[in-house]
Amino acid sequence: MLNLTTKSALIIGLGAVGLRKLKGLVDKSANIYVISKEIKLETKEQVNRLKAQSDTNIMIIEEALDLNKHYKYLENSDIIFICTDNILLNQEIETYAKSNKIWYLRCDDATHSDFINPITIQKQELLLAISTSGASPIYCQYLKSEIEKVLETLDIDKLKLLDLARKKIKSQNDYETKAKLLEKLVHMSKEELEDIIGEEIL
Repeated sequence: MLNLTTKSALIIGLGAVGLRKLKGLVDKSANIYVISKEIKLETKEQVNRLKAQSDTNIMIIEEALDLNKHYKYLENSDIIFICTDNILLNQEIETYAKSNKIWYLRCDDATHSDFINPITIQKQELLLAISTSGASPIYCQYLKSEIEKVLETLDIDKLKLLDLARKKIKSQNDYETKAKLLEKLVHMSKEELEDIIGEEIL
């Protein structure tokens, strides 16, 4: 996972894929620039809602990308998401990013990218990432919905107790006993975890 909280991201192309990337970056990046030749009205409305709900600086430039004209946005970006359906343009942007040592993701070809951008699911401290390496974004969405159903049946509050119990065990000195207890943690009930947290265990 990339930490982009102090970084600037550039999205080129704001179709369905670009919009998904934008939604995933909101509140995770300091600045988001978007350059797109044509933006549908419904997409603009969604972007306006994102702007209203977030402190992230989102700048939309509704123009065809021109590497000379839009140089400052490319130069000021730490990471680029290439989301157009124009293969030649995507190759041109990739070449620019490589030559200027800017990390990039080609949404039309994950093999020509510096990183992958998985779908994430977060519930309290639990964070899961899903990716098909570009093979099928739709299947990723399906998997996300199925996993979310499973998570609804789990007691995620237990994770906080596991964290506290793990810290308590790791603070002890007896390595062998510590290792055995750490292996057993995940199978313990909440009551057993609470006992470990509240007692001297070694």
